Amino acid sequence: MKYLNEGADFVRKSRREDAYRQMHAACGGAYRIESEGPRSGGSVLVGANDDTAVALDTEYWYIQFSCVQLTAAK
Repeated sequence: MKYLNEGADFVRKSRREDAYRQMHAACGGAYRIESEGPRSGGSVLVGANDDTAVALDTEYWYIQFSCVQLTAAK
């Protein structure tokens, strides 16, 4: 799972909540986050021409997760 880790705090929080919903849906319920962290998403050139172009780096937050099988209590 990954999401863009840029923008205002409320935007990043919304993206994280959406990631939680997607992991829950993918597992049909419970899941466990195994690891997570930022990674560069590469650079994008922004500008009108080569003289004014600026390279902007993007950062994504990656979440490695696994589905959890819940066992019935005896």
